[in-house]
Amino acid sequence: MSTIETYDAVREHWRYLRDAHLGGRHWATPSATTLGSTLLSWQTGIDESGQPICSRSTRTSYLVAHEGESDRRYDARRAIANYVNIVGPVVKAYSEGVTARVTRTVDVLAPFAEDMDRRGSTWGEIAESAAQWACVYGVVATVVDTPRRDVTGMSEAQRAAEKIAPYVVTVHPPAWAWVECEDGRVVEFAYVSTPFRSDLSTSGTAEVELRVWRADRKINGARVAGGWEVRQGGIALSSKATLAESAKGLKIVDSGELPAVLGGEIPVTFAFYDRDQASDCPMGISLIADTADAARVIYNCLSWAMEVNALAAFPFLAVPMQDTGGKLDQSTAAKLGPAQGLGYSSGAGAPQWVEPSGTSQKELREHCVFTFQWAMRCAGLELAADSSAQVQSGEALRIRSRDFESRALRFARNMQRWEVATLRLYARMAGVDPEPIAVTYAKRITMSDPGEDLARALTVLAAPIEIGPEARAMLVKVALDASIPMSDEELGAIYEQLRAMYLGDLTTYDAKQAVERMRAENEAKGLALVAAESSAKAGTNAST
Repeated sequence: MSTIETYDAVREHWRYLRDAHLGGRHWATPSATTLGSTLLSWQTGIDESGQPICSRSTRTSYLVAHEGESDRRYDARRAIANYVNIVGPVVKAYSEGVTARVTRTVDVLAPFAEDMDRRGSTWGEIAESAAQWACVYGVVATVVDTPRRDVTGMSEAQRAAEKIAPYVVTVHPPAWAWVECEDGRVVEFAYVSTPFRSDLSTSGTAEVELRVWRADRKINGARVAGGWEVRQGGIALSSKATLAESAKGLKIVDSGELPAVLGGEIPVTFAFYDRDQASDCPMGISLIADTADAARVIYNCLSWAMEVNALAAFPFLAVPMQDTGGKLDQSTAAKLGPAQGLGYSSGAGAPQWVEPSGTSQKELREHCVFTFQWAMRCAGLELAADSSAQVQSGEALRIRSRDFESRALRFARNMQRWEVATLRLYARMAGVDPEPIAVTYAKRITMSDPGEDLARALTVLAAPIEIGPEARAMLVKVALDASIPMSDEELGAIYEQLRAMYLGDLTTYDAKQAVERMRAENEAKGLALVAAESSAKAGTNAST
């Protein structure tokens, strides 16, 4: 029994998460298929029966319109709305933290290492990008494709001469057309090769290219060979049909069999931030879903605060005009000036300056800060006061780890499985032995804080406890890393010197420093002998 998933129910939400992560133009002008569309309605007049006449307009935006707000006022407010991107830093903290210190044994792939995606990206760069988008969507797909040639039996020299090499394609979930699974095995995967376009609109059609991979299967007891095909054509964007239904009308422009080295499987792998085990087909749990919602709340709150500032932030002169119904007469208006007085009704009171209250803006700003902190906690992080910063006003904040490590370790395990599977798949497609390939992720992943790292290292070094030379070398390394900016290569070289110095291995330690250390030791011994001789002479004189 197979399961087909078209992902149409979550495609719009995926695009929303993508917009929240990228920010900028992507957030300000989301695609037409994004869930941010808002219907504006405002009163433009009253008809003969006394009923209000309303106009309606649709805007695609994540900014919520006020009830009765005109399109002119709404467009002006949207033009100056400020999006604070709190999603991006969360994604970077996890993706860079997890993929920063990975040990990879991939020597067999050295001929392909400098360009593995036809865009000049190394595997490390591809892995970091996959980790980033796995955090955003919860899952991202990777296809290892190859020029339409079977490389079975071809030597490395032949492949190099004919420039035949596999390449990696990262496929974002909004581009998935459908996935079919059978007993936990992905037997069919279809995706749009150009998922994001700037000219998408709610009307008309978009020209797309659809790629479909099918694995070998048994249907009614008979084996059906898999293969691949490319479809091209136009899809009506205003149609209610699913992408899978629309794809049936596309023209097949190319097709072929699966490469023999795949053994009937399709060359597709999936990287998860956290897998949704309740779904038969690949589905992930996004890291930033709650954070994106919080960012949207902050986006709207800041817009409201700016609107309050624009409408009522400045003092204004209130003139009570009881007799004229609040309107100045022509003679009074003509006399206004530096040397002229302003007439008013003494029965209604005197003119006075009104100072608007800043309470509403203050509450909105405080709510933004609270929402910001809550969003960080949802992402396994937290904000803390930074006493090291020179604060001009308010409170300086910095991000600290909360339950970051436990989440990052789970994420690292998923990424390690994906890397091994994808690299070995790539090796088979390239015609090399995949067995030597190995990938090891760090067993402990923490968010670096140089100040705290330095303080802790110095505390342990100065503590009245016995520690071995290996631990002492490691602590000095941490202290140097926290206080001096340097590359991983420089830090590694310094650590080797530290180990040689503390472990006494003069063969790997710098000769000059070794001689200086020995000289210092000899001087210390000489001083000790002099001190001992002085004590002996003093004792002899005392006895005589």
